[in-house]
Amino acid sequence: MVMSHDNMVKTGGLCPLTKEIGSKRVGLALGGGAVLGAAHIGVLKALKEKNIRVDLVSGTSVGSFIGAFYAFGMPWDQIDRITRELKWLDVSSISISRYGLLSNSGLGELIQGRLTS
Repeated sequence: MVMSHDNMVKTGGLCPLTKEIGSKRVGLALGGGAVLGAAHIGVLKALKEKNIRVDLVSGTSVGSFIGAFYAFGMPWDQIDRITRELKWLDVSSISISRYGLLSNSGLGELIQGRLTS
């Protein structure tokens, strides 16, 4: 689901994109890459420095982890602190299934805990 940054920040939670698309909008797609995906934080910093406003955020794997915090209005430097303090092996585990090799359920719990605190 694609979410609007404005709506998420205003409501303090997830809500569907409701703004009509009439003008150009900026979307941010963040990919995976395990701990290397933390490089996305540099992108968030550059966007802030250039005053580029992101309207839509999408991500997969670690990109969805970082994107979730960003979509809820968390500044890049706070996301950076969280990822630096994070022990990645504590939030992911090997889980061989038809869906993949890793389970990210620990990441989901971490995101939910950080956003509700």
